[in-house]
Amino acid sequence: MDTTHNLTLLINHIHCDHGTNEFPGTDEVFFRIKQWVNGDWSSDYSEHYHTNPIRMNKSGDFDDYNVNIEINVTYQEKILVELWECDKPNKGGNHKDKYDKKIGYWILDRDIEIENTTGKKLDWYIKSVDYELQWRVLSKPVPAVRVLGVYCYESSKGIDSEVCDDICAAAEKACEIASDELKESKRPKAKAMSKAFGKAAEYMDAIDAVIKWIADVAEGDDEVYLQNVDEDTAAIEGGGFWPTESPGYQKMNKGDEVYFTSNADETEEKTYYRFPLDRGAVSIQFQEHDPTKSNEMGLFTFDTEYYNKYADQGSQCLLCDKAFYNGDNQGAVYYLVASVGMEDFAKSARVSEQEA
Repeated sequence: MDTTHNLTLLINHIHCDHGTNEFPGTDEVFFRIKQWVNGDWSSDYSEHYHTNPIRMNKSGDFDDYNVNIEINVTYQEKILVELWECDKPNKGGNHKDKYDKKIGYWILDRDIEIENTTGKKLDWYIKSVDYELQWRVLSKPVPAVRVLGVYCYESSKGIDSEVCDDICAAAEKACEIASDELKESKRPKAKAMSKAFGKAAEYMDAIDAVIKWIADVAEGDDEVYLQNVDEDTAAIEGGGFWPTESPGYQKMNKGDEVYFTSNADETEEKTYYRFPLDRGAVSIQFQEHDPTKSNEMGLFTFDTEYYNKYADQGSQCLLCDKAFYNGDNQGAVYYLVASVGMEDFAKSARVSEQEA
């Protein structure tokens, strides 16, 4: 596969001025992207956020969202960005499966501005619906954060408040131990991350409070996903950049590891997730999928201070500590692996290309 890049289009934000106003009050939107080939739009397309659509409307808490769609436009004359909604038929009453409905589109060609921060309005198929799209075109290295892996030491289960602080302290120390293992690499592959997770687990397994806690029976798999958020977008449900496969969240339990740079035996390279930092801080939110409520398990903000501290180091292991404080005597221990540094967006997000 040819992954040569010279120009990368990064679609990074969507704003809702007016939704479809359909019950129950939010549009569940996703994107389809087509290329211009031989004088017509291609029949093939890529889908983004279809498995975990973004729930939006024009209210202040739900009208903005940070998306993360990278497209190699080096040889593209123009592309078609279609906005779709996951919806249910409102007639008949017996059809329970969702179907997809096109809301509108944007055409982005070589005459577009390199960076759009005010929003290009939607050409609509559904009257009065108003969404705006923001993007930028990247062709050189910029400061960035890379999201590289996730580890579940223990999934959500009941926790005694008396031992909560001891478990938190142990988890933070284990985090430092894992980071020491990863500090030599900015883009570690699976085996390096697995070794670091093993060191963290070895330390945790020897702590009395942890031993007492994990002896209790767990409550089953967590259903988790990752979002790119800020103070204006953190309340929105859905729109996870990981995982991309159906059903839009990852089932995880004690000991599960997920790597974004390669598969477990490193026979297959994967594309990791990256976010530019040259226009401001980036926050990654670790969410548990729950149709009835928001269940934030961790929020990690990468700003100038963090970048200056860790840009010359390798990867860091970060603790999703908010799961201990969700108010219903539940706890979990999850770790996120990330690194910061200069990232060449003229190349794809693969270790072999970035470190060639």
